[in-house]
Amino acid sequence: MLDALLILSLAAAPGFVTGTYPERAAVWKRFMVKEIELGTELSKLKGFTCDAKPGSYRHTCVKFLDDKCKGRPTHVKSISFAADVPPGQGCTYDISTGGMYLDRKPTTAPLSAIAVVGTDTEVPRAYELRFTFAKDVLTPESNIGKALIAKYGAPDSSTEPIRMRWNAPGISDLYLSVECGGIEGPRGDFCLVQAYDGPLLDSERSIKQAADAARLEKSGPPAPKL
Repeated sequence: MLDALLILSLAAAPGFVTGTYPERAAVWKRFMVKEIELGTELSKLKGFTCDAKPGSYRHTCVKFLDDKCKGRPTHVKSISFAADVPPGQGCTYDISTGGMYLDRKPTTAPLSAIAVVGTDTEVPRAYELRFTFAKDVLTPESNIGKALIAKYGAPDSSTEPIRMRWNAPGISDLYLSVECGGIEGPRGDFCLVQAYDGPLLDSERSIKQAADAARLEKSGPPAPKL
């Protein structure tokens, strides 16, 4: 729910002002992935390539970490048909599926990359982080398992050797999960670390709706003589 004072301020001064979430700060810091926190404004990311539509559904910024992408252009877009893949050499990230292309060819095992998905608002903020890397056995004693537990603590739930998950205390649908090899489809031969804050997306959308309503209220035609 939006704070009543926030809604009143939006009505008094139409425009989009992103929310503040001090109750999430510690969880966002704990669930940091590749030095990026949930809640980060996408405009502040360094070294990322973003799709061309800030504020659109699943607006995404990507940084390829794979050696195969060094020196190659990075493309980020929604791919529906083969013709949608940009021409020439390069590494392409499909924001619709998370699929990847190397020099226009789909990769069987995805390239290592970090993708940041932003809210569909005037100031997109990260509500989802997706880090892909080479497949490994996911257990408390494997190399990846030990690294994860050292960084995030013991998981709240696990299904060895495929999944681990950490939940934010008292906040539903705010979590960090890791899945190795359990992803369905031809591009499932990898590990995926996902940090996700669904309530952030809902809150920012609510703020946008209030701001849009305030703008509409103030931008009507002059009142007729009564």
